[in-house]
Amino acid sequence: MSIRSQKTTTRHLLTVAQLADRWQVTDDYLYRAVLGRPDGIPAFRLGHKPRSPWRIALADVERYEESHKVCYDPAAQSDRKRRGAA
Repeated sequence: MSIRSQKTTTRHLLTVAQLADRWQVTDDYLYRAVLGRPDGIPAFRLGHKPRSPWRIALADVERYEESHKVCYDPAAQSDRKRRGAA
């Protein structure tokens, strides 16, 4: 009898509550605005029922955060207003 070795990878997963805590938002906001949306964070359910818990890969969260990073520069905002752009 041969034993096949399986290559396993460790994937750090977050719950919705953990991600909500990280971003300081509510769970409801994540369900409504981020999870499962075409431009949101990939996530998966642990089951097929409507109340099954979601899990989100930390790597996906970090990729999403990096791609949605915005720098607020007050000087740039006042320059835009002076030029007539809103």
